[in-house]
Amino acid sequence: MPARSIAPFITLTLVGALGCQVHPVTRPESVAPPVALPAAWSGGGEAAVEARWWTAFGDPGLDAMMARVESQNLDLKQAWARLDRARAEADAANAGWWPTLDASVQASRQRSALFGQAREFSLYQANLAARYELDLWGRVSALTDAAEWQAAAGALDVQAVAMSLSASVGDAWFELAGQRALAELLAAHVERNRTLLERLEQRFEQGLATAVAVGQQRGALLATEGLLPPVRARVAALRNRLGVLSGVAPGVEIPLPAAAVADAPPLPATGVPGDVLRQRPDLRAARFRVAAADARVAAALADRFPTFALTGSVGVGGPTPSALVEQWLWSIAASIAGPLIDGGRRAAVVEQQRAMVREGLAALGQAWLVALAEVEGALVAIGESATRLEILEAERQSAAQLVEEAEARYLAGLGDYLPVVTAIRSAQAAERSLLVARVDLLRLHVTLRRALGGGFEPARPRDDRETAEETAEETAEEAR
Repeated sequence: MPARSIAPFITLTLVGALGCQVHPVTRPESVAPPVALPAAWSGGGEAAVEARWWTAFGDPGLDAMMARVESQNLDLKQAWARLDRARAEADAANAGWWPTLDASVQASRQRSALFGQAREFSLYQANLAARYELDLWGRVSALTDAAEWQAAAGALDVQAVAMSLSASVGDAWFELAGQRALAELLAAHVERNRTLLERLEQRFEQGLATAVAVGQQRGALLATEGLLPPVRARVAALRNRLGVLSGVAPGVEIPLPAAAVADAPPLPATGVPGDVLRQRPDLRAARFRVAAADARVAAALADRFPTFALTGSVGVGGPTPSALVEQWLWSIAASIAGPLIDGGRRAAVVEQQRAMVREGLAALGQAWLVALAEVEGALVAIGESATRLEILEAERQSAAQLVEEAEARYLAGLGDYLPVVTAIRSAQAAERSLLVARVDLLRLHVTLRRALGGGFEPARPRDDRETAEETAEETAEEAR
C-alpha cells in the first residue's frame, strides 16, 4: 500500500482511539470500606443533629468561643492553606487539556570568513511554537480527575479539622466548667470543715470534746484542702488549652465558662450506621483519596502507551528589525512517541499506584471501624452514665442523712466523733463524684456528636491571606 494511502488510515485509527481509557476509574461515591456494616446501633434518640452541634447545649459562652476558634485557630488556617495548594494543583492538571504556545525573540550578530573574505551580518528572528498532545488513552483525563478529587478531599479535610476542633473546644469547655464548679464545691467543703473544727476546739476548751475528736476533724480539714491545688492547676491548664485552640498565647484573657454544670441535652438521632460514612468528612475525604489513587493507576497505565502530539510553528526573520516580515517560515507536524526500553520504570510506577489504592482502602476501612466504635462506645457510655447518675444521687442523699444521724448521736453522747468525720467525708466525696459524673456525661455527648459527624463547614476568614502576608512582613522587619 502506498505511503500516501497508509497515512490517512493511521490518522483515522489514532483519532478513533481518542477518549479510550486503559483502566476504568472508580468514582468516589462507589468506593466502599472493605469491612462489614452493622445492622443498627444499640441506642439513639430523636433530637436532630445540627451542623453546629454545640448550639444544642444552649450555652452562649460556648457559642462565642467556637466563633473565636473558627476565625483564629492556626490548625484550621493550615487546613485552608493545604486546600489552596490542592486546588492549585487541580488547576495545573486541568492545563493538560490545553495546547501550549511559546513565543521567542532573538537578535544575533555573526561573522563568517571564506577564502580570506570576512563578512559580518545581523539576524533578527521572532517565533511562535504550539504543541498539543491528544489524550488517546485517558492519561490527562485521569490526572485531572485525580487532582480534582484530591482537592475535594482537601475541602473535606477542612471540615474534618473543624469537626475535631469543635469537639476539643466543647470537651475542654465543659471540663473547665466542671473543674471551676469543683473548686467552688471544695472551697465550700473546706469552709464547712474549718467551721466544724472551730466548734470542736470550743467544745474541747469546755471539756465537752476530746483531743482525739479535734485531731480527727483537723485531719479531715487538711485532707480536703489538699484536694484544691490539683484542681486549680487543672483549671489553669484548661484555660491555656482553650487559649491555644483560639489562637492566643497563655495569659491572654479569653471567655470562660460559668462555674456550673448544665444538664445534658437530649440524645441525638443516630440514624443507621451507613449514615456515618456519608456524614463524617474524614471518611468522605478518605473515599475521595482512594478514587484519586485509582485515577493515578489509570494515568500510570496510559503512560506505557504511545503519545500522539500535534506541533506547529511560525516564524519571521530578517537582517534588521524593520525587515522581520521579509522572511517567513512555518511548519506543522504530527508525532508518535512511545517507550521501548525503560528498565521496568513505568511498570513499577503502575504497581506503586495500585499499592496506594490498596493502602487507601485499608485506611478507609480502619477509619470506618474506628468511627463505628466511637459512635457505639459513646451510646453505651451515655446509657450507663445515666444509670450511674441515679446511683450517685441516691448515694449522696444517703450520705447526707448519715451525717445528720452521726452528728445527732455524737451530740447526744451516744458515740465518739470518728463516725461523724467518716460520714462527712463520705457525703462530701459523694457530692464531688456526682459533679464529676455530670461533667463526664456532657463530655460523652460531645464525643457522640463528633463521632456522628454532621458536615460542619467552617467559614473562612476574609482576611486570612492578608493577615498571613502582614505577619510575614512584620517578622521580616523585626529580623532586619
